[in-house]
Amino acid sequence: MIPLTSITDVPIAMFVGQEDSLATPIDTRRVYNMVKTHFYYKVYPNMNHMSFTTGKNMDYFKDVLTLVAKYNPSST
Repeated sequence: MIPLTSITDVPIAMFVGQEDSLATPIDTRRVYNMVKTHFYYKVYPNMNHMSFTTGKNMDYFKDVLTLVAKYNPSST
């Protein structure tokens, strides 16, 4: 197990599905608050754990691209 409070160099963004039974919004918010380097957290309605990889709704990806452009402008 990784001690979350020891993460000090990696920026963390979390994309959370409202309907996720594996990583619920309550649990993910708790983890987010434990990590010192967090900078983004958003809960997406009507999405579950698999929605981010196999779902038809890819609206969250707009947020991913915005963050990549903002925090790593040379990659866009």
